[in-house]
Parts: sequence; C-alpha cells; structure tokens
Amino acid sequence: MANARSPDKIDILVGTRLLMRRDELRISQEQLGDAVGVTFQQIQKYEGATNRISASRLFRIARFLDVPLDYFFTPIDASGDIPDDSVSLPDSYGFIRHRHGPRLIRAFERLPDNQVGAVLSLVEALGEHKGSGAFNA
Repeated sequence: MANARSPDKIDILVGTRLLMRRDELRISQEQLGDAVGVTFQQIQKYEGATNRISASRLFRIARFLDVPLDYFFTPIDASGDIPDDSVSLPDSYGFIRHRHGPRLIRAFERLPDNQVGAVLSLVEALGEHKGSGAFNA
C-alpha cells in the first residue's frame, strides 16, 4: 500500500492520460483550466498526480477533451491491475514533469513564430553540449 503522501498508481495513470490527451489536442494547461474552472497550476497538479481529480471535474475534463471517462482508466483490467508501463510517459514527455518543464512550455507558447526556430536551435545546441540533459529522469 502506498503511503499517504505518494500518489496512487491510478492517480498517476489518470494524470498521464490527461497530459497526453491535452498535448494531442494542443490545448494549454491554461485553456483546459479555464474550461473546467481551475487554474493552470491545478491542471499541473492533476497531471503530476500531486492532486486527485474529483469525479465531477474529471467528467467536465473528459467532455472538454472529447473522450469517454474510461479513456482515463485504460488499461486497468477487471481485477484492478495496472501494467507498470501504462503509468509512465513516453521519453519525449519527460521534460513536462521536470520542475521547470511547465514554465518552459508556457514561455515557449508565447514566442512569436519567427523566433521558434532560433530557440529550438539554441536548445538543441545546449543539449548536445551538456550530454544527457536535466530532463532525463
């Protein structure tokens, strides 16, 4: 049994599925928060499984993201078991859970299109210079 401070595997799964669907639709945390009546910080906490999502809020989120409620609970089987690999994000999402990830995303979203290429080149160059990188966890 998990201790009172660590998130439950189901909360992690729901947060991971929320993050992936929001990203798939290219909806910002702020847009989702506005749509369901919470701050973007609260969406960050839901995605990181720091805070649990109430049933009514999860229902509103599912409607906004145009998915059935069971989307968030796939692939839990009939016995309630969750495969370990279903609660982890693909490697390309690792930076989002980094402590600076959400801040980096918000700043990146505010960039004008003509600056995005320069920022990408800079980040790629810094990543090659540093080696493994801070977002690999």
